[in-house]
Amino acid sequence: YWSNHLAVVFETPTRAITFSLRIVRSVVNQWCSKLTVTCSRMLSSNTLLSLPLLLLNLKIKLLDEIDNPAGFSNFQLPGKSYDYILVGSGPGGSALAARLAESSSNISVLLLEAGGDGTHITNYPPGILYAVNEEHVSKHYVGEPEGSCCQGSIGKRCRILAGKVLGGGSVVNGMAWVWGKREDYDYWESLGNPGFGFKDFHPYLKKTETILEDSLRGPHRGDKGPVSVKFSRTVSRASSGISDALAELGYVSADYNQHDGPCFGQPQLSQRDVRRESAATAYLTPNSSKRNLVVALNCYVTQILINDKKEAYGVEFYRNGKKYSVYAKKEVILSAGVFTSPKLLMLSGIGPAEELKIHGIPLIEERPVGYNLANHVGTLGLMYFSLNQSVAFRWGDLHDPVNLVVNLAKEIAGQESPLSSSLIDIKWFFPTPMNKSPFKTDVEVEFIPYNLLAHEPATVHKVFGITNKNLDVYKPLFNRHSFLVKPYVSQPKSRGRILLRSRNPLEDPIIHCNWFDHPDDVRRTILAIREAQKLESTVAFQKLDLRLFREPVHDCKDFVFDTDAYWECHIKSMSWTAWHELGTCKMGLKNDPTTVVGSNFKVHGVSRLRVVDASVIPTMITGNIQATVYALAEKAADLIKEEWKLL
Repeated sequence: YWSNHLAVVFETPTRAITFSLRIVRSVVNQWCSKLTVTCSRMLSSNTLLSLPLLLLNLKIKLLDEIDNPAGFSNFQLPGKSYDYILVGSGPGGSALAARLAESSSNISVLLLEAGGDGTHITNYPPGILYAVNEEHVSKHYVGEPEGSCCQGSIGKRCRILAGKVLGGGSVVNGMAWVWGKREDYDYWESLGNPGFGFKDFHPYLKKTETILEDSLRGPHRGDKGPVSVKFSRTVSRASSGISDALAELGYVSADYNQHDGPCFGQPQLSQRDVRRESAATAYLTPNSSKRNLVVALNCYVTQILINDKKEAYGVEFYRNGKKYSVYAKKEVILSAGVFTSPKLLMLSGIGPAEELKIHGIPLIEERPVGYNLANHVGTLGLMYFSLNQSVAFRWGDLHDPVNLVVNLAKEIAGQESPLSSSLIDIKWFFPTPMNKSPFKTDVEVEFIPYNLLAHEPATVHKVFGITNKNLDVYKPLFNRHSFLVKPYVSQPKSRGRILLRSRNPLEDPIIHCNWFDHPDDVRRTILAIREAQKLESTVAFQKLDLRLFREPVHDCKDFVFDTDAYWECHIKSMSWTAWHELGTCKMGLKNDPTTVVGSNFKVHGVSRLRVVDASVIPTMITGNIQATVYALAEKAADLIKEEWKLL
């Protein structure tokens, strides 16, 4: 009965059904148990998204190659040995694994991923709304209570989202494609990292991308890379007015990936047509037929195997409760991210001697693993609302069941909808009076055309951790057209740290975020707020009929709204990470006591072991970090191929 009806329901004029009802029936039978699990998970979430997302999930499971969206089986176990073993399939791991496999059919590459292949729904931008609530797709870390940040969060603990799926963070991020600025990379080089100045690193940034927009094309940008880059076609009605207001203040509209100075622009996205371009779709899927590339999913790596000569020769991992070992003929490469890569190093005997001694782990090499945790962190509360015009979006309009089904239908048919956007209308870079050379800008502001806090409370609690008392303050805006202005410091001085919780590799590490621990970060954020408020005096902004929501959050009700003292309280209470964590395996010279790896990505003091992910980035870049991590992997691939004569 259901097979017959599903075949009719999911038939669309934009996509011909290429297999018979008989095949559809066999597919439904094959996936009955999995769809039942999916149904129960989604329907139990008690959200308006459940039914439309379920329909989308069913439809794409039935019409695509169902088992493995990226082209790799969930069920493959690796063999005993490979030339290269990579741990983690985020932008660093996926890109590097693909490039190594492409270099020669005579070498073997194993990519281990703790998560599964996800689901086709995560290939669509609205899939992030599904992904953040699914434990088999995303990982939610909770920081330790801090006095400088997240005071308005449950337990005063910051929430951090990461990917736990093939493609890693590129599956659950906002898709923003930002290179950073020339001076970011030149500063890296000055810290003892030859070859990482902008002149040398720029070719790798180009190598990652294919620009799909005529207005962005040129010799400075890439045209042959795996990652497609485009604008969102859906922005709010306020977007043009905000742009005009910024122009009134003297700022120029530009491609911020080419313009070094202050500017603003529409977000560039890692997106192909209406689908998300993840590390899996960009790098792995095109190489899925290569016999020398093995991708093993649901493999939780617990330790790096290191011999008495201080050489890495393999890893141990768990899969379905069973312990396995796999061996590397050439190298082990960690690409597990800013939290897991340092955790694995410490569990394997590489890290601060005092920290390893606490947990009874024999010391192999003493390095400051886990230090230097940096992040872009803003605040949630600079909220504007529309009095009489629908210049921004209402969360309720976007996710009303009827509108959601219509918008999802557009996505499936290859048409853009409000759900195709990156959640951001405009990105704006500028200097505050505190800015110092060599950096030409020191803050960024993002304009978000709806109230993210109006999402269902369970998701807000899980993603942002905001207490009900603070959330209740914003309830009057939940059904209004709202516009959020989010500022954050481009080069924050605050630094956190990662520690082991125990010797148990299955436990999450201790995360000390320490956001806004340095007073300069607070002051710069306030200055960014003040600059953003200057928009209110422009003719263009006044035409938008937007008003600042002036109700203090619960934790700061004793302060006079809009004073510097109020904003300092607000910043430390309503702290909002951009999920740009980096730096916990810092790159630099071996004689620099703050570094873990060299500019060749090799771990100091241990041979045949590298780290290639955001954890090696020595200092924060100006903007989102995914493009930089892809470029790091491209550079690492060339270094490895040159060393092992694979070119």
